[in-house]
Amino acid sequence: MSSVRFVAIGDSFTEGVGDDLPDGHVRGWADLVAQGWADGSGESVSYANLAIRGRLVWPIVEEQLDAALALAPTHLSFNGGGNDILRPRASVSRIADAFTEVLRRCDDQGVTLLLLSGANPSGQLPLGRVFQRRGDLLSAAVEARIANRPDVVRAYNWPDRELGRPPYWSPDRLHMNARGHHRVAARVLAALGQPVPDGWWSLPELPPADSPRGRAYYREHVGPWIRRRLTGTSSGDGREAKYAAWRRSSPLPAEAAQHPVSRPSAQKRRALSTRRRECPRRAEWLGRDSILPGKRRVMSIGSGIALFVIGAILAFAVNVQVEWVDLDLIGYILMGAGALVFLIGIILMARRRQSDTVTRTSVDPVAGERVTRQSSSTTPDDRAV
Repeated sequence: MSSVRFVAIGDSFTEGVGDDLPDGHVRGWADLVAQGWADGSGESVSYANLAIRGRLVWPIVEEQLDAALALAPTHLSFNGGGNDILRPRASVSRIADAFTEVLRRCDDQGVTLLLLSGANPSGQLPLGRVFQRRGDLLSAAVEARIANRPDVVRAYNWPDRELGRPPYWSPDRLHMNARGHHRVAARVLAALGQPVPDGWWSLPELPPADSPRGRAYYREHVGPWIRRRLTGTSSGDGREAKYAAWRRSSPLPAEAAQHPVSRPSAQKRRALSTRRRECPRRAEWLGRDSILPGKRRVMSIGSGIALFVIGAILAFAVNVQVEWVDLDLIGYILMGAGALVFLIGIILMARRRQSDTVTRTSVDPVAGERVTRQSSSTTPDDRAV
């Protein structure tokens, strides 16, 4: 077995979500670190990754830590809490307790802890200021727990403003793309004292993605997230660890060791191209024709947005306890209702044309008889935007 045995535990950040390979699998910073570590040291590295997307911090500890330590690693990386601070009234101290527990268990077995903070997506998320504040508090709380532990390897990504810029993120704005994962891998390798491959800190920008904006973003990414919260499900339900057992990362030849950024597969590129042709105006918010007779449809969208925002404020930003009412539940209900009304508005606006039937009655001047004529016409309605 290799002298370096590296196991990673965590959520989607560590699993590698957003760094999609052409075969449909995800790679991510931990995979890159394992290979970069082997290339830099010139020796094989044993690597396992037990992270599963959607996990809260304590389920990570309870479900993954024992299995990780059972592999007898020399190094264990841990990150968590990103999903927790998306929940209303998350307890920062309770999240930080999980980091203390992981450190204690690593100490018991003589394992070196690699401690990471997640990348900061708050600049491009709804209610971003709330998440920024919570992330800042969590970072300070965790650092306070390990302030006197120079043996803990630190790779703090949350304060990295460059990493918070859109070119490092996937279309869902919550997970890094390949460029972002390379930057995190560069930080971890540097913290380990290993050489960082050329360009990993800032790879060339990826080709423009078909990133949804406005209502399309809420429909494709926010809506499913709300549905999971309302149904108590997770994006990681039913998923197994990516690498539950050791896999060997061997040094690559120098010319192959740069690990270029993965590109979308041909099938994905064709799908994106088709979506662009079908939705040429999807990046707009509300069209300039929304004040035409179909404005009731725009009102439906506006009402949906308003309900969603009010619900989000109640669920995430209001920190008031009321004995006779659950503000969290009300917030989620309003968010769900807003999403539903929003989708109904979109369906209505997708009806681009409206058919009118006109009935006219007149007297035939030749026969002297009353004649009734009906005609149907299709007139432009407010366009779907």
